[in-house]
Amino acid sequence: MRRKLKLIITTIVFFTMQIVSHAATYPFRPYSESGRHLNINISLRYKTEVFGDPFGRADLPDKGFLEDKENGWMTNEKGIRGEYAYLGYNYKDYPITNDRYFQGYDKRGNVFTQNYNNVEWQEIPNAWESWREISQNPILLNYMLTTNFYDEDHVTAGKTDTGLNLLKLFKIPEGSTDYSEIFRKAWVLTTPDTGSAHIRLRYNDTNWNTIRIPAIPTIKCIMTAEADKKAIETGKTESVTVKIDTSHSYWVMADQESKNISVRRYWAGTSPDKVESEVVTTQDNVCYITLHNVSPNTMIYVWSSVTSHEIETLGFNGTDEAVATLFVGEISSSGAMVSGNRGRDEQFTSPETQVIIKADPRGNERFDVSQGIPSGEPLYVNILASEYLYRLGVRQVTGSVTDTVTVYHPDEEGNIVESQESFTRSYSYYEITSLEVYAIKSATIVNEALPGGKITFTPSAAYKRPNVEFVDIADHVSTGSSSYATTYDTTPEGIRAAAASSLPTLTVKNDILKINGKVIMSEHGFYSERLKPELTNSDALFQSGLRIPPEVLNQTYATTGTITYERVYSVNPRGAQEMTFPLEGNPVSVHTPVYIDISISDEDAYNQKPNPNEEISGLVLARPFTVSL
Repeated sequence: MRRKLKLIITTIVFFTMQIVSHAATYPFRPYSESGRHLNINISLRYKTEVFGDPFGRADLPDKGFLEDKENGWMTNEKGIRGEYAYLGYNYKDYPITNDRYFQGYDKRGNVFTQNYNNVEWQEIPNAWESWREISQNPILLNYMLTTNFYDEDHVTAGKTDTGLNLLKLFKIPEGSTDYSEIFRKAWVLTTPDTGSAHIRLRYNDTNWNTIRIPAIPTIKCIMTAEADKKAIETGKTESVTVKIDTSHSYWVMADQESKNISVRRYWAGTSPDKVESEVVTTQDNVCYITLHNVSPNTMIYVWSSVTSHEIETLGFNGTDEAVATLFVGEISSSGAMVSGNRGRDEQFTSPETQVIIKADPRGNERFDVSQGIPSGEPLYVNILASEYLYRLGVRQVTGSVTDTVTVYHPDEEGNIVESQESFTRSYSYYEITSLEVYAIKSATIVNEALPGGKITFTPSAAYKRPNVEFVDIADHVSTGSSSYATTYDTTPEGIRAAAASSLPTLTVKNDILKINGKVIMSEHGFYSERLKPELTNSDALFQSGLRIPPEVLNQTYATTGTITYERVYSVNPRGAQEMTFPLEGNPVSVHTPVYIDISISDEDAYNQKPNPNEEISGLVLARPFTVSL
């Protein structure tokens, strides 16, 4: 590389590998260990993670700055283009040497021959430590050892790779797994999972050289999505078709970009929980998905992924995903947009009831009480009623958030510049403003056929008392922190698409309400139709063996009564603590059979039969007779 850098720095540098999702959008960290800021411009220009500003060194010619008005990528304090000796610092805060810096113009491409003849690489203290964690990751290690590197000092002048990798440079015998010479003599300054790997080499005691290994193969899913409807009329549902576009997605391998995506997958729904069976798998750049029965003020969740089989064959992650949210608003019948916060009440404050009085035993009744049942026989009473009552106040809140994403990208001259892309996203959520839930406290049935004329119930153990689970969400809307995006696309469409895919996730949550395990309101849905309570278990309000008192007269007796509910859960209550409602059941006809003696007077003196039956009264026409009861 040049006669430079007499300062020998011994450092321990090692990084934990991260499988990244995009070669252009590197997984740069915002700060170094000591708190130096990421230099996004230098990081993108030199394709590696760099913190702090570029700098030179006092003992180098021109204090370590090489003027290069035509090809320099940096600018000094005088506004002159050129190259500093150091790019800045790595994550561990050690200097990163700049492979494009030379002590003279004539050195670029003229330091080393094709095969680095007559160069003896020397050990660098503690270089081994920079390989320690890399050596524990076979895939990453193999990539760094077998991938051709770039070198500005080489005859290729950094315009193409050198045709050599570390194994060839250090003449490691084919099939050997002894890489100790590489580990002793090659100091890893940055790893290829945070951009290109920059590796420092030493030769001739005081000379240093820096080589660059391209970033690991990575893939980026860049997605845009739009719905064919912006709003739906109040009270109606419609089908909505979502267009999902992943045409700007790409993958990068050895600094070469490709848009040859092996597999693309698409999904859209009104819940954030992706349904795998609904995912569309194709190779098409654009996919249309139609959602049916969409209501006004509905959030639509969109997901896509792209896969490169070429990357997967190398053992790296070959799939990346993207998500987005769309919002379908509400319009009135006149076409005007409906917005703002609106309250609504959902209530079930009049129970469904059924009162049954029949002859014991239940299910095998001995008498039909509508026809008649004798006194002394047992009855049973069964009340079926709504398990609970409720009064629910809900407010629907609609609004929007605007996010601005800074996109770093090259201009026409290759300089890294930034653009601002703004996006406004709408949302809607429900919050509970009032909630009252009532459970059955007691019931009374009145019928003169019952012992004492009435009976009182309290719910048995079979009664499922309402179990209310309510979560009052504090932050209904969150978007995370502001983000930035990077891309090498220079088209306005590509820049905006990269920004859209880097938007912070918009998270919208409703309050949460469950009653007896039924989800009434989840973070992402309001299911008011589930509010209606079920009827009680048949054993919840039931008594049997109720004998009809013997003194009850034969008659049909009406069934009436009351049922009382008491409030057991409340949030900002508006109603009474208890509510009582009338009951009405089937009547009971009491009919007790009566046995009596009967006799008829006998006109025996006037009976003209030859042989009259003495056990039968004889009656004679035109003669009076008497019936005795």
